[in-house]
Amino acid sequence: MPLLRLRRQILSILCLVLLGCSTLLRAEDLKPEEVIAKHLDSIGSAQARKHLKSRAVVGAATYRVLVGGTGAVDGKFQFASEGQKSDFLFKINANGFLGEQFICDGSKASVAGTYPDKHRSEFGVFVLDQDAVLHESLLGGVWSSGWPLLDLEARKAKVQSEGTKKVDGRELIAIRYQPKKRTDLDILLYFDPQTYQHVLTTYRARVSSSIGTHGETSTTRQ
Repeated sequence: MPLLRLRRQILSILCLVLLGCSTLLRAEDLKPEEVIAKHLDSIGSAQARKHLKSRAVVGAATYRVLVGGTGAVDGKFQFASEGQKSDFLFKINANGFLGEQFICDGSKASVAGTYPDKHRSEFGVFVLDQDAVLHESLLGGVWSSGWPLLDLEARKAKVQSEGTKKVDGRELIAIRYQPKKRTDLDILLYFDPQTYQHVLTTYRARVSSSIGTHGETSTTRQ
């Protein structure tokens, strides 16, 4: 009996592994438009999404140093949006840095630093320089009423499938997002292959240094 039970357990595990693999293969074969359609369904019905004109969210946030060091500081955030307008306030207390505020009025973007002398962090400078993050309502993800995938046609943006990629040990569906207005940013949106919920967005930009060499600056926001 113990041997029979063990065989059944092994068979069950193999079936689960094969089922997981088949789910990934199906997700990888989907066109980007199909992935986005499933993603929107994961948010809510078309009728429910239609009536969401504004949103306000508060919660916990973590500021992590990814380049040039290590460390993380926990804080809080407040995020409000209406149409293409958004106001994202991030609060922490790390060596005099109290956070930042990212604002977009639909046409103009601004970043307010909260160091004592009001200068911005590297992340704040990055977002202000690459303001497509704010103009495209990408910051905040699906929390934003202007989340571009809600009306991709109106945005006139292009999307391209990048298959599945492993991020922090997880296999995720990757979609490249290209705004209508030219940007130096390489933007990848990642989705769970089973629920199609948005997991994170990465932004990567290549910039030239003052001495003529090339470096790469990147950041990630969920």
